[in-house]
Amino acid sequence: MAGLVVSGTQVSYVGQDCREIPEQLGRDCGHFAKRLDLSFNLLRCFVLHKLPHLKFLDAQKVTRQEREEALIRGAFMKVVKPMVSSGDHSASPEHQLPYSPLPSASRELTS
Repeated sequence: MAGLVVSGTQVSYVGQDCREIPEQLGRDCGHFAKRLDLSFNLLRCFVLHKLPHLKFLDAQKVTRQEREEALIRGAFMKVVKPMVSSGDHSASPEHQLPYSPLPSASRELTS
């Protein structure tokens, strides 16, 4: 796996712009990793939510406060790309507009 560096129980996957922990990383290293460096990726509390027994993250000891926040918010912090619309806005899910918290009437430029 490109970008993966393993040294004993330390695993680094730095600067790969990943939005979720690659399955291969967990499958290959999850059983022995004590330290995991995912610096310069697109993750946070999500990592601790998925790996609750992790002792170090980004070369720093995981704090009790970080663990508590991961329990509360971790599942909701996964980064999701919005869907790209193609101009044809039919009723099928693959052609729906990206999510917007605004009411549909306020999305129009003329409103």
